[in-house]
Amino acid sequence: MKQLQQSILFTAGLIGIVLFCAALWSRMDPVYPDIKFRMQNLLRQANEIEAVSAGNSHCKAIDFDALGERGYHIWLGGNDVFETELHLKTLIPRLPKVRTVYYAVSFHTFVADNRAATILDRKSKRVEAYAYLPGWKWIPGDFQSFVKARLINLIRPDHGYTTLLRLLGQQPRPAKESNPRDGSRNRDRQFKGFRNINVLIERAEKARIVEHAKLMNDMLQNCPGLPEDTYACLERTIRFLQAQDIRPVFFTPPYFFRYTELADRNMVETFRRNMKALARKHNVEYYDFSANPDFVFETKYFMDEDHLNRRHGAPAFSKQLRERMNCR
Repeated sequence: MKQLQQSILFTAGLIGIVLFCAALWSRMDPVYPDIKFRMQNLLRQANEIEAVSAGNSHCKAIDFDALGERGYHIWLGGNDVFETELHLKTLIPRLPKVRTVYYAVSFHTFVADNRAATILDRKSKRVEAYAYLPGWKWIPGDFQSFVKARLINLIRPDHGYTTLLRLLGQQPRPAKESNPRDGSRNRDRQFKGFRNINVLIERAEKARIVEHAKLMNDMLQNCPGLPEDTYACLERTIRFLQAQDIRPVFFTPPYFFRYTELADRNMVETFRRNMKALARKHNVEYYDFSANPDFVFETKYFMDEDHLNRRHGAPAFSKQLRERMNCR
Protein backbone atom coordinates (compact mmCIF):
# COMPACT_ATOMS: atom_id res chain seq x y z
CA MET A 1 0.00 0.00 0.00
CA LYS A 2 2.83 2.34 0.94
CA GLN A 3 4.62 1.53 -2.32
CA LEU A 4 1.44 2.32 -4.30
CA GLN A 5 1.09 5.67 -2.55
CA GLN A 6 4.72 6.50 -3.35
CA SER A 7 4.18 5.60 -7.00
CA ILE A 8 1.09 7.80 -7.21
CA LEU A 9 2.89 10.72 -5.54
CA PHE A 10 5.89 10.30 -7.83
CA THR A 11 3.70 10.24 -10.96
CA ALA A 12 1.68 13.25 -9.80
CA GLY A 13 4.86 15.14 -8.99
CA LEU A 14 6.40 14.32 -12.36
CA ILE A 15 3.28 15.49 -14.19
CA GLY A 16 3.26 18.67 -12.12
CA ILE A 17 6.89 19.40 -12.97
CA VAL A 18 6.27 18.84 -16.68
CA LEU A 19 3.21 21.14 -16.69
CA PHE A 20 5.06 23.78 -14.68
CA CYS A 21 8.01 23.73 -17.09
CA ALA A 22 5.65 23.91 -20.07
CA ALA A 23 3.82 26.91 -18.57
CA LEU A 24 7.10 28.65 -17.71
CA TRP A 25 8.54 28.02 -21.18
CA SER A 26 5.33 29.33 -22.73
CA ARG A 27 5.64 32.63 -20.86
CA MET A 28 9.23 32.98 -21.98
CA ASP A 29 8.82 32.14 -25.67
CA PRO A 30 5.64 30.51 -27.08
CA VAL A 31 6.07 28.25 -30.11
CA TYR A 32 3.16 29.91 -31.92
CA PRO A 33 3.36 33.50 -30.63
CA ASP A 34 0.80 34.92 -33.04
CA ILE A 35 -1.81 32.29 -32.16
CA LYS A 36 -1.29 32.96 -28.46
CA PHE A 37 -1.43 36.74 -29.00
CA ARG A 38 -4.67 36.52 -30.99
CA MET A 39 -6.31 34.22 -28.42
CA GLN A 40 -5.36 36.46 -25.51
CA ASN A 41 -6.72 39.55 -27.25
CA LEU A 42 -9.94 37.76 -28.21
CA LEU A 43 -10.68 36.70 -24.63
CA ARG A 44 -9.69 40.11 -23.30
CA GLN A 45 -12.40 41.67 -25.49
CA ALA A 46 -14.92 38.85 -25.04
CA ASN A 47 -17.75 41.11 -23.91
CA GLU A 48 -17.38 43.42 -26.93
CA ILE A 49 -17.22 40.96 -29.84
CA GLU A 50 -20.46 40.71 -31.88
CA ALA A 51 -19.26 38.50 -34.74
CA VAL A 52 -16.40 36.15 -35.58
CA SER A 53 -14.94 34.75 -38.78
CA ALA A 54 -14.15 31.05 -38.65
CA GLY A 55 -12.71 28.40 -40.93
CA ASN A 56 -9.56 28.71 -43.01
CA SER A 57 -7.51 31.60 -44.38
CA HIS A 58 -10.18 32.48 -46.96
CA CYS A 59 -11.64 34.45 -44.04
CA LYS A 60 -9.14 37.12 -45.06
CA ALA A 61 -12.01 38.25 -47.28
CA ILE A 62 -13.92 39.45 -44.20
CA ASP A 63 -13.58 43.12 -43.23
CA PHE A 64 -15.64 43.78 -40.11
CA ASP A 65 -15.51 47.56 -40.55
CA ALA A 66 -17.11 47.20 -43.99
CA LEU A 67 -19.68 44.82 -42.50
CA GLY A 68 -20.46 47.35 -39.77
CA GLU A 69 -19.84 44.87 -36.93
CA ARG A 70 -17.46 44.60 -34.01
CA GLY A 71 -15.81 41.36 -34.98
CA TYR A 72 -12.75 39.17 -34.54
CA HIS A 73 -10.91 36.66 -36.73
CA ILE A 74 -10.61 33.29 -34.97
CA TRP A 75 -9.69 31.27 -38.09
CA LEU A 76 -6.29 29.69 -38.56
CA GLY A 77 -4.60 29.07 -41.89
CA GLY A 78 -5.37 25.59 -43.17
CA ASN A 79 -8.10 24.85 -40.62
CA ASP A 80 -10.40 21.97 -41.57
CA VAL A 81 -14.06 21.66 -40.52
CA PHE A 82 -13.22 19.45 -37.52
CA GLU A 83 -10.83 22.03 -36.09
CA THR A 84 -13.30 24.82 -36.80
CA GLU A 85 -16.07 22.93 -35.01
CA LEU A 86 -13.82 22.57 -31.97
CA HIS A 87 -12.89 26.27 -32.03
CA LEU A 88 -16.50 27.39 -32.22
CA LYS A 89 -17.74 25.01 -29.53
CA THR A 90 -14.90 26.10 -27.25
CA LEU A 91 -14.96 29.85 -27.87
CA ILE A 92 -18.63 30.74 -28.48
CA PRO A 93 -19.64 30.04 -24.84
CA ARG A 94 -16.90 32.52 -23.85
CA LEU A 95 -18.18 35.24 -26.22
CA PRO A 96 -21.61 36.18 -24.85
CA LYS A 97 -22.44 38.91 -27.39
CA VAL A 98 -21.62 37.04 -30.60
CA ARG A 99 -24.66 36.79 -32.85
CA THR A 100 -23.07 36.10 -36.26
CA VAL A 101 -20.45 33.60 -37.41
CA TYR A 102 -18.95 34.15 -40.86
CA TYR A 103 -17.76 30.71 -41.94
CA ALA A 104 -15.45 30.42 -44.97
CA VAL A 105 -15.98 27.27 -47.04
CA SER A 106 -13.72 26.40 -49.96
CA PHE A 107 -13.73 24.04 -52.93
CA HIS A 108 -11.77 21.49 -50.88
CA THR A 109 -13.84 21.77 -47.68
CA PHE A 110 -15.39 18.30 -48.03
CA VAL A 111 -12.11 16.51 -48.73
CA ALA A 112 -9.88 18.11 -46.08
CA ASP A 113 -8.80 16.60 -42.76
CA ASN A 114 -5.36 17.62 -41.50
CA ARG A 115 -5.09 14.46 -39.43
CA ALA A 116 -5.32 12.41 -42.64
CA ALA A 117 -2.41 14.23 -44.28
CA THR A 118 0.97 12.56 -44.65
CA ILE A 119 2.69 15.88 -45.31
CA LEU A 120 4.32 16.84 -42.01
CA ASP A 121 3.66 20.57 -42.39
CA ARG A 122 -0.06 19.91 -42.79
CA LYS A 123 -0.28 17.45 -39.89
CA SER A 124 1.18 20.15 -37.64
CA LYS A 125 -1.92 22.26 -38.34
CA ARG A 126 -3.86 20.05 -35.94
CA VAL A 127 -1.39 20.81 -33.16
CA GLU A 128 -1.63 24.53 -33.96
CA ALA A 129 -5.42 24.25 -33.69
CA TYR A 130 -5.14 23.04 -30.09
CA ALA A 131 -2.30 25.34 -29.04
CA TYR A 132 -3.45 28.06 -26.62
CA LEU A 133 -7.13 27.16 -27.10
CA PRO A 134 -8.76 27.39 -23.66
CA GLY A 135 -10.33 24.34 -22.08
CA TRP A 136 -9.64 20.62 -22.27
CA LYS A 137 -11.60 19.45 -25.30
CA TRP A 138 -10.21 17.57 -28.26
CA ILE A 139 -11.51 16.09 -31.49
CA PRO A 140 -12.63 12.46 -30.93
CA GLY A 141 -9.79 10.06 -31.65
CA ASP A 142 -7.20 12.84 -31.59
CA PHE A 143 -5.97 12.79 -27.99
CA GLN A 144 -2.34 12.35 -29.07
CA SER A 145 -2.29 15.65 -30.98
CA PHE A 146 -4.04 17.36 -28.07
CA VAL A 147 -1.39 16.22 -25.59
CA LYS A 148 1.39 17.24 -27.97
CA ALA A 149 -0.18 20.71 -28.27
CA ARG A 150 -0.45 21.08 -24.51
CA LEU A 151 3.24 20.23 -24.16
CA ILE A 152 4.39 22.02 -27.31
CA ASN A 153 6.26 24.69 -25.35
CA LEU A 154 8.28 21.99 -23.62
CA ILE A 155 8.69 19.55 -26.53
CA ARG A 156 9.63 22.25 -29.00
CA PRO A 157 10.28 21.78 -32.74
CA ASP A 158 13.54 23.76 -32.37
CA HIS A 159 14.50 21.94 -29.14
CA GLY A 160 14.68 25.28 -27.36
CA TYR A 161 17.57 26.62 -29.44
CA THR A 162 15.72 29.72 -30.66
CA THR A 163 14.51 30.49 -27.14
CA LEU A 164 18.04 30.20 -25.78
CA LEU A 165 19.31 32.66 -28.40
CA ARG A 166 16.57 35.12 -27.47
CA LEU A 167 17.31 34.80 -23.76
CA LEU A 168 20.96 35.54 -24.52
CA GLY A 169 19.97 38.53 -26.61
CA GLN A 170 21.36 36.97 -29.79
CA GLN A 171 18.04 36.93 -31.63
CA PRO A 172 15.11 39.38 -31.42
CA ARG A 173 11.63 38.31 -30.42
CA PRO A 174 9.20 38.05 -33.33
CA ALA A 175 7.16 41.16 -34.10
CA LYS A 176 3.43 41.12 -33.44
CA GLU A 177 1.76 39.73 -36.57
CA SER A 178 -1.88 40.50 -35.81
CA ASN A 179 -4.03 43.51 -35.14
CA PRO A 180 -5.01 43.36 -31.43
CA ARG A 181 -8.49 44.76 -32.11
CA ASP A 182 -9.78 42.27 -34.68
CA GLY A 183 -7.13 39.56 -35.07
CA SER A 184 -6.42 40.36 -38.75
CA ARG A 185 -2.87 39.95 -40.04
CA ASN A 186 -0.84 43.16 -40.19
CA ARG A 187 1.15 42.10 -43.23
CA ASP A 188 -2.09 41.46 -45.13
CA ARG A 189 -3.02 45.12 -44.62
CA GLN A 190 0.30 46.22 -46.10
CA PHE A 191 -0.06 44.23 -49.34
CA LYS A 192 -1.02 46.57 -52.18
CA GLY A 193 -2.21 44.01 -54.72
CA PHE A 194 -0.85 42.57 -57.94
CA ARG A 195 -0.29 44.88 -60.90
CA ASN A 196 0.60 42.25 -63.50
CA ILE A 197 -2.15 39.80 -64.42
CA ASN A 198 0.37 37.41 -66.03
CA VAL A 199 2.14 36.95 -62.71
CA LEU A 200 -1.09 35.91 -61.02
CA ILE A 201 -1.99 33.55 -63.88
CA GLU A 202 1.42 31.89 -63.66
CA ARG A 203 1.10 31.48 -59.90
CA ALA A 204 -2.33 29.91 -60.31
CA GLU A 205 -1.02 27.40 -62.84
CA LYS A 206 2.18 26.44 -61.05
CA ALA A 207 1.66 26.99 -57.34
CA ARG A 208 -1.56 27.04 -55.33
CA ILE A 209 -3.83 24.84 -57.40
CA VAL A 210 -1.12 22.18 -57.81
CA GLU A 211 -0.38 22.28 -54.09
CA HIS A 212 -4.05 22.01 -53.15
CA ALA A 213 -4.76 19.16 -55.58
CA LYS A 214 -1.83 17.09 -54.26
CA LEU A 215 -2.83 17.72 -50.66
CA MET A 216 -6.51 16.85 -51.09
CA ASN A 217 -5.75 13.67 -53.03
CA ASP A 218 -3.40 12.64 -50.22
CA MET A 219 -6.04 13.21 -47.55
CA LEU A 220 -8.82 11.49 -49.47
CA GLN A 221 -6.67 8.48 -50.21
CA ASN A 222 -5.86 8.08 -46.51
CA CYS A 223 -9.47 8.64 -45.44
CA PRO A 224 -11.99 7.62 -48.14
CA GLY A 225 -14.94 8.49 -45.89
CA LEU A 226 -14.00 12.17 -45.69
CA PRO A 227 -16.89 13.58 -47.78
CA GLU A 228 -19.47 12.02 -45.46
CA ASP A 229 -17.54 12.89 -42.28
CA THR A 230 -17.03 16.53 -43.22
CA TYR A 231 -20.67 16.93 -44.23
CA ALA A 232 -21.80 15.52 -40.88
CA CYS A 233 -19.37 17.82 -39.06
CA LEU A 234 -20.80 20.91 -40.76
CA GLU A 235 -24.30 19.77 -39.81
CA ARG A 236 -23.24 19.47 -36.16
CA THR A 237 -21.71 22.94 -36.29
CA ILE A 238 -24.86 24.44 -37.78
CA ARG A 239 -27.07 22.82 -35.13
CA PHE A 240 -24.74 24.05 -32.37
CA LEU A 241 -24.81 27.65 -33.61
CA GLN A 242 -28.55 27.68 -34.15
CA ALA A 243 -29.06 26.32 -30.63
CA GLN A 244 -27.11 29.36 -29.35
CA ASP A 245 -29.34 31.69 -31.41
CA ILE A 246 -26.35 32.58 -33.59
CA ARG A 247 -26.65 33.34 -37.31
CA PRO A 248 -24.29 31.15 -39.39
CA VAL A 249 -23.27 32.86 -42.63
CA PHE A 250 -21.40 30.51 -44.95
CA PHE A 251 -19.50 32.08 -47.82
CA THR A 252 -16.98 31.30 -50.53
CA PRO A 253 -14.93 34.38 -51.42
CA PRO A 254 -13.96 35.39 -54.95
CA TYR A 255 -11.06 33.46 -56.46
CA PHE A 256 -8.87 34.67 -59.28
CA PHE A 257 -10.49 33.27 -62.46
CA ARG A 258 -7.58 31.03 -63.43
CA TYR A 259 -7.60 29.31 -60.04
CA THR A 260 -11.24 28.29 -60.51
CA GLU A 261 -10.66 27.22 -64.12
CA LEU A 262 -7.91 24.84 -63.01
CA ALA A 263 -9.72 23.41 -59.99
CA ASP A 264 -10.98 19.83 -60.26
CA ARG A 265 -14.46 20.01 -61.82
CA ASN A 266 -15.90 17.08 -59.86
CA MET A 267 -14.66 18.49 -56.56
CA VAL A 268 -16.08 21.95 -57.30
CA GLU A 269 -19.46 20.63 -58.43
CA THR A 270 -19.75 18.32 -55.43
CA PHE A 271 -18.81 21.16 -53.12
CA ARG A 272 -21.44 23.50 -54.54
CA ARG A 273 -24.09 20.80 -54.49
CA ASN A 274 -23.33 19.94 -50.85
CA MET A 275 -23.42 23.56 -49.73
CA LYS A 276 -26.76 24.15 -51.44
CA ALA A 277 -28.13 21.03 -49.76
CA LEU A 278 -26.90 22.12 -46.33
CA ALA A 279 -28.32 25.62 -46.75
CA ARG A 280 -31.69 24.25 -47.86
CA LYS A 281 -31.93 21.53 -45.18
CA HIS A 282 -30.94 23.74 -42.23
CA ASN A 283 -32.27 27.07 -43.52
CA VAL A 284 -28.89 28.78 -43.34
CA GLU A 285 -27.29 31.34 -45.62
CA TYR A 286 -24.65 30.44 -48.18
CA TYR A 287 -23.15 33.00 -50.55
CA ASP A 288 -20.94 31.80 -53.38
CA PHE A 289 -18.74 34.60 -54.75
CA SER A 290 -16.09 32.26 -56.19
CA ALA A 291 -16.88 33.25 -59.80
CA ASN A 292 -18.26 36.74 -59.17
CA PRO A 293 -17.29 38.82 -62.25
CA ASP A 294 -16.92 41.99 -60.18
CA PHE A 295 -13.77 40.50 -58.63
CA VAL A 296 -12.28 37.50 -60.43
CA PHE A 297 -10.58 39.40 -63.27
CA GLU A 298 -9.29 42.33 -61.17
CA THR A 299 -5.76 41.75 -59.89
CA LYS A 300 -5.96 44.71 -57.49
CA TYR A 301 -8.29 42.72 -55.24
CA PHE A 302 -6.02 39.71 -54.73
CA MET A 303 -3.20 38.82 -52.38
CA ASP A 304 -2.64 35.60 -54.29
CA GLU A 305 -4.74 33.26 -56.43
CA ASP A 306 -7.33 32.40 -53.77
CA HIS A 307 -7.02 35.16 -51.14
CA LEU A 308 -8.36 38.69 -51.30
CA ASN A 309 -6.08 41.40 -49.97
CA ARG A 310 -6.98 43.65 -47.06
CA ARG A 311 -6.47 46.94 -48.88
CA HIS A 312 -8.96 46.55 -51.73
CA GLY A 313 -10.42 43.05 -51.88
CA ALA A 314 -11.77 42.45 -48.38
CA PRO A 315 -13.59 45.81 -48.01
CA ALA A 316 -15.20 45.51 -51.47
CA PHE A 317 -16.25 41.91 -50.91
CA SER A 318 -17.58 42.52 -47.39
CA LYS A 319 -19.66 45.42 -48.63
CA GLN A 320 -21.28 43.21 -51.28
CA LEU A 321 -21.77 40.41 -48.75
CA ARG A 322 -23.57 42.78 -46.40
CA GLU A 323 -25.83 43.95 -49.22
CA ARG A 324 -26.72 40.34 -50.05
CA MET A 325 -27.40 39.57 -46.42
CA ASN A 326 -29.67 42.60 -46.07
CA CYS A 327 -31.70 41.47 -49.07
CA ARG A 328 -32.38 38.06 -47.58
